[in-house]
Amino acid sequence: MEKKNQIKITSLIIAALFAVIAPCAIYAAEAQLPPAMPLEKQEKVQQLHNQIRALEFLRTVVDADSMKKKGQCMQAIGSKSFCDCVIDNSPSGINFVDYVALVAATKEELKYEALPESDKGMVDKARLARDKCVNWNGKLTN
Repeated sequence: MEKKNQIKITSLIIAALFAVIAPCAIYAAEAQLPPAMPLEKQEKVQQLHNQIRALEFLRTVVDADSMKKKGQCMQAIGSKSFCDCVIDNSPSGINFVDYVALVAATKEELKYEALPESDKGMVDKARLARDKCVNWNGKLTN
């Protein structure tokens, strides 16, 4: 008798589960899924994702370079406002030692006229940063 009751209870549980699951399955089958994205769009989306990852990587590299440059500046100069100004205004891709070399040397010493335009731009930007961050009385402008 006990086994028959267990079988009835199990049957009732299965029937109840089926009653709950069946409508869900039917609804899911009837629900319209969005149309598949054309392959061309999928490729464009993938390219955009790749570009975003590349930009995020570049941002981490630039941030690391800026932190290194700031550390070098703080170690040498010790003025947060000056170092922040130099970091914000000097050319990216050069460290603080390079910045000092560019602003300390004369154009003749740098052989400025023989430099490629891109290097001239770095020299010019470094000198503009110096002029913005330090006044000629030897005081910080920030």
